[in-house]
Amino acid sequence: MKGYYFNIPAEELDEAISRTEIWSHLRNKRILITGGTGFFGRWILASILRANDTLNLKLTATIITRSPAGFIEAFPEAEASCFTFKYGDLRYTLLPVDNYSHVMHLATDSIADRPEEHLGLADSVIIGTRRVLDHVANCCPQAKVLYVSSGSIYGAMPEGVIKTPEQHTAAPPPESPDSFMSTSKRMAEQLCSIYSRTRGLDIKIARCFSFAGAHMPMQSYFAFGNFVHDAIEGQTIEVKGDGTPIRAYMYAGDLTAWLWTILDKGQDCRPYNVGSDQALSLQQLATTVASLIQPDCKVKIAAHSTDAPPSCYIPDIRRAREELGLSIWTNLQTCIIRTAHWYKNFGGSGIKSKINSPRTYVVDIDGVIANVVPNNDYTQSTPRQHNIDKINKLYNAGNKIILFTARGYTTGIDWREVTEQQMLDWGVKYHELHLGKPAGDIYIDDRMVPLELFTLQLE
Repeated sequence: MKGYYFNIPAEELDEAISRTEIWSHLRNKRILITGGTGFFGRWILASILRANDTLNLKLTATIITRSPAGFIEAFPEAEASCFTFKYGDLRYTLLPVDNYSHVMHLATDSIADRPEEHLGLADSVIIGTRRVLDHVANCCPQAKVLYVSSGSIYGAMPEGVIKTPEQHTAAPPPESPDSFMSTSKRMAEQLCSIYSRTRGLDIKIARCFSFAGAHMPMQSYFAFGNFVHDAIEGQTIEVKGDGTPIRAYMYAGDLTAWLWTILDKGQDCRPYNVGSDQALSLQQLATTVASLIQPDCKVKIAAHSTDAPPSCYIPDIRRAREELGLSIWTNLQTCIIRTAHWYKNFGGSGIKSKINSPRTYVVDIDGVIANVVPNNDYTQSTPRQHNIDKINKLYNAGNKIILFTARGYTTGIDWREVTEQQMLDWGVKYHELHLGKPAGDIYIDDRMVPLELFTLQLE
């Protein structure tokens, strides 16, 4: 759409661009961005494209993402000559070598519903960060690096503490299953400190809190997006819990300026809180959203309030204000109106799931579709339903599914009838079943997708 970059209005990008001094340092530079197709990444890419158009920077960016084809299909402007998209998972993929002047490590997964995903996501944060830092140390050690961390690393605040300063030393309890991502990001920050000391890298850390704006999830885990969605759709705004948690939301345009400024001017390994400090309860947020978008919209509080102190997730941003000259330029009301405008115009449009050309997927059965059993007694096999669901998605999207197994290769036992019945009972959709794969301890293939990566795809 004319006047938009990745569905973000040009005038909003101009605001973000005008609030940072980095652009004069980026002329003719090359930048490496991981996670460049997510919520944060889309704003960063849009700001690059707009800055190139208005300031003639000739800045180029290489973007590492798990979904390059779908992103380019959804946003044709991504094919601009200043962008090069590379498919990759940071745990496995070799990163492209170039003389990058800046590196933005935005690829930090935040949410996992299923406990079986926790180890893979923790690896994506910790191992992914280490591999990015290794690459910078070996490829472009003079580059400025930005690591996007999270305010969740602080853990719960003591009673009476509303705003969290960077000096706060508490941490999420490691014994809590809910702490795995926060603890992983804390470890990633430790890696940044190690690489700064031992390899001399210049690494900036942004601890990000809560945000809103174009491209935020509108029907997910985030109260702001859910409230805006419900109001626009004329539904009752449902506040889970008692509505007392205290939150604050920074507009994504402000966030963009903050991230660029921290990358440019932040001190090495000195973390900066990123977010708004204009606090309000979730109940207040819901009523404000309703009043601005649909005054007749009802607000429903799911639970009665208790005497327990409310949870607070608010950053103390004095460090960023005083050291970097940053501010909250966009107030909450404008943030809500702009987010609603984006949703009304683009319907929450994101990456399309269409597949341009069907592919053939060869899938091993044991260890992927079926749990491995002792002594190769396949009559005792049980399904791995999460992976079966993903294979069925690939099938339904028009891809060809070939199942391949080493069952019986060594013993000579014919397991076809048992295997076919299991696939039928477990609801596995496929086109061909091949028995006879040689049994081995390690398989090497240039087109192999590791199981950990497969379980993260198609979310």
